Amino acid sequence: NDPIVIESHKLLFFTVPKNSCTEWKKLFRRMMGYKNWAQASPHDPSSNQLKYLGHFPRSKQYEFMTSPEWTRAIFVRDPIERMLSGYMDKALSE
Repeated sequence: NDPIVIESHKLLFFTVPKNSCTEWKKLFRRMMGYKNWAQASPHDPSSNQLKYLGHFPRSKQYEFMTSPEWTRAIFVRDPIERMLSGYMDKALSE
């Protein structure tokens, strides 16, 4: 689960499942100027057109992870709320 790289904003974003990652990926696609930012599958790296840390050479990865010019971000949820949400989504909806 590589972090997403938004070079134009010097942003490295770590996604967490069940933590609005779909909406974040749509937002990043919109920031990158893709016309179909809302339609494409945001979770399929082969088609979502997002760049991930693993797409870059080691020297660039090191720069993204350590440079003070870059912002690294992650949003987390309360673990109990997240577990309940996942249970309700996966176990009760089927």
